[in-house]
Amino acid sequence: MRMLAAIALSTEQAAGLAEGAELVDLRGYAPTAAMLDAFELSAGEDAEYVALLIARAAGLLDDAALLVTAEVAVHETEPAEFGAVTVPVLRLADVHGVFVDDDPAAAVRAAAAVEGADLDEAWESPATQTFLGEHDLLWHHPGELADLL
Repeated sequence: MRMLAAIALSTEQAAGLAEGAELVDLRGYAPTAAMLDAFELSAGEDAEYVALLIARAAGLLDDAALLVTAEVAVHETEPAEFGAVTVPVLRLADVHGVFVDDDPAAAVRAAAAVEGADLDEAWESPATQTFLGEHDLLWHHPGELADLL
């Protein structure tokens, strides 16, 4: 199934994508039926935004440099309630948007506060919720990806 997924990428992954590489077997987050049910949402922009926030929280655990949203083939995985999906292949042409933190230092502090946690613990953490609530993700066109690294 194809759907819009939010995917946290490391600097190396983002650089490869910007150079035209295909990234394989990535973890993403999408507004799956299980996620919609868990968060009591309807399909649409609100659900896509929640998936983006979940991906950002997951990115705190993985030292992600940025996020992308992409229309890609996905396979649902665990934790299902967070809309976790596996993305078999990601190409730059699939990317709809690139997102970076408005305050990278705040992201580092939030990541340090949830180091060693799993996604559920990180999502529930006051540090993560404060970070997500007080800081914006800045949208960039996919063509700007290389300039953001």
